[in-house]
Amino acid sequence: MIVDVLPCLEDLREGLIAAQDDEEHNVSNIIRVACQAAILVIDKYLLYVDSCDLYIFAIGNIFLFLSELWLLI
Repeated sequence: MIVDVLPCLEDLREGLIAAQDDEEHNVSNIIRVACQAAILVIDKYLLYVDSCDLYIFAIGNIFLFLSELWLLI
């Protein structure tokens, strides 16, 4: 559902930040870089959400897929 997209994006972003900043586990640098790249992409798309209501529809499905994929990792 479209109403789930923005909370899902926020959860995904918070998870990526947590993974990137994790000092407890031995997270490799490539994972940290990938997390940072994903955070930048999410931030980029969130900037457009306020400017266009239809933009949520355009990005909705891809971010729901990514969040489900994140849960599998």
